[in-house]
Formats: sequence, C-alpha cells, structure tokens
Amino acid sequence: MGGIRPGPLGSGPPVDIRDGTSALTASPTPGPTRGPYIRGDKFSELPFADATGPSDAKPRYSIKVEIDQEDLSVGAGAYKDSIHLNKNLAFRRGVGGGTGDITPHASVKVIITDESSGKTLPMTRRLVRYWFLQPDQGATAQNQKPWHKVAPEKSNFLRDHPSTQDAPGLRAFKAEKNPVGQLQEFLAGNLKAGGVYYHVITLMDPDGTSRVVTANWRMLDAAEYHAALQATTSARYAESHEDKFLFDVDFPPTDWSSDSGVMTLPHKKAGPKIK
Repeated sequence: MGGIRPGPLGSGPPVDIRDGTSALTASPTPGPTRGPYIRGDKFSELPFADATGPSDAKPRYSIKVEIDQEDLSVGAGAYKDSIHLNKNLAFRRGVGGGTGDITPHASVKVIITDESSGKTLPMTRRLVRYWFLQPDQGATAQNQKPWHKVAPEKSNFLRDHPSTQDAPGLRAFKAEKNPVGQLQEFLAGNLKAGGVYYHVITLMDPDGTSRVVTANWRMLDAAEYHAALQATTSARYAESHEDKFLFDVDFPPTDWSSDSGVMTLPHKKAGPKIK
C-alpha cells in the first residue's frame, strides 16, 4: 500500500522494511528516546526498559524485513497439498472438489546481519500470541469498519519455530456463518543482534473473501529485545497484559506496513487446475 510514512529513528539497529509497493526510508529526525524504530509517528517505550539518549555509534548488526516480496507458504509443511492462488492466499480442495479450508496469510522474512563479518545470523527465538477479532456492526473483510479484539487464546506468548521466514495466517472454512478474524502478535529475533515486534491481522468473510494486513512494527536493539523477552516470561506478565499488547500500539492499527487487499476465491468451475 502507498502512503506509508517512516517513523522517527531511535538508536536501534538500522532497518530496511520493504513491502510490495513501498519501502521505509531513513528519517533524519532522531527519536526522543532510545526506543525502537516504529512505522508511523507514535513512539512507545517498554515500561520495563531504561531509556537513554540516542547514540552516534555505528551499530554492529542490521535487521532487514521483507513483507510479501514472495510467497513463503510454498513448500512449507503447514501448507502441504495447498493450491496457491496468489502470494497471500492458499486453499485445499474439499469433498467433491469444492473449497475446503482457506488460508489467507502474510509472508515475512527477517534478515539479521553481522555488519563486521557480513554473515547472516539465525533467528534464535520467535514468540507468538493469538488474539480473537470480532466484527463490529456491519464490519467485513472488505470494508474499513472496525473490528475489536477480545481476550487472547493464551495470556502468555507461545514458542513458535524460529525460522527467519514465515507465512503466518488464519486457516478457516468457507462454511463459517459469521466473519472471523485473528491477530497474531509476534516477538522474534536474535539475542546478540536484536529483534522485531509486529502484528499480522487476518480477516475473513463467510464466503471466503479475506484480507491480510501487517502492522505495528517495532525494531528492537539487543538490550530492548532482551528486556521484551524477560517481560513476557515474568510472573506478572499474564496478569498485567491479559488484555494488552506488549507495546502500546493501536488497534485497529494506524501504521499499516502491508495490505493484501481484498481477496476472493475463484468459482469452482473457473478454479485453478490440479495436476
């Protein structure tokens, strides 16, 4: 989507976020705290991390994020036997050749580099928390009317496979009677280099029409990432953040990084051929 504005820069690792239609460019304005890079104009500090002035030292590590540059669901185990209609939509055939389960998804690649050696570092941990989304009156995947979040499936983050590329999304069935939605809250990275925080929002109508948005990105240096990991495992986290995101970010989001647009399923007779 166009019109994405780069947020103010803190002193975390340099970041290059790319999606299908726009790219984050450097801003000459330093952030007011040592906090993470963000998309949009709103800075949010971790309440449990110390804030210091910005540093002029060249970071040793860099993090680049690519969003929907390619379909990362192709070949992934969770998408076995799926038909890939486009880079954000896959489905499996159901009984009698009809549509079975539908999986709209994003494609997110996180590239962590040690600038001193030029080597790419592995992702050492990825955590995820699942939130249910419910539509307000008249809301669908197709329009801009609000959805609202309800209590997450689990109060704490769950461990996910720490791969540097992922195709997170929502698997549902066309037979659903009401629109369904899911927000995946991710925290991922490498303890030496830092990490990323972001949301993947998936909406689906009863007829299979869907939409996938990524938003609320935060880029964390090593100290910030470590503090975030500590917070999610603390004894008080489940209680203090039972109905809150890890960061004070907006929902519905105001700083979208990518938008699949509205995706519809093909008619059965005009559907893709299966070899």
